[in-house]
Order: sequence, then C-alpha cells, then structure tokens
Amino acid sequence: MIIERDFSRFVVFAQDSILNALNKISDNRAKIIFAVTESGILRGVVTDGDFRRWLTSSNEIDMRAPVSEVMNADFHSAHLDSDPHVLSE
Repeated sequence: MIIERDFSRFVVFAQDSILNALNKISDNRAKIIFAVTESGILRGVVTDGDFRRWLTSSNEIDMRAPVSEVMNADFHSAHLDSDPHVLSE
C-alpha cells in the first residue's frame, strides 16, 4: 500500500468556506476531507453525505459559510499503528 505524502488535497481549515471544502472533495475523489485548526488539530470530517444532509436540512444555503457548519465533529479516529482488532470493537 502506498500512503499519500501530500495531504493538502484532503485537508481544509475549519473556517474555510463550504464551497472550498466541496471543491476539495470533488478534486481528491476520496469523498472525504478533514477539517483542522490553524495549528493542525483535527476538528472534524466532511463527507459527501454530510453535505447532502446539510443541504436538505438548511433553510438558507450559503456556500461561503465556514465548513465547521457542515463538518462532523463526532468522529472516531485511530493512530496508524493501532491494532485492527481494537478498531473493530
């Protein structure tokens, strides 16, 4: 397995626009991006599904709004070295 070294295609700042995040999702074709603080701390994830749910539940759609309004801050993460058996629990 080859791990991508340039993660910039998969990362936005939590205050970046929703449009910027959606463009990154389209460009990286992984259907996911990660929202981080300016210090690089992971704050949330955003998937195609998160955007769809936001679109269908919003009364007013502002693509300039921060991606933090769309991101899922209740995510699970694991270190790359994590035991796969622990992850499935």
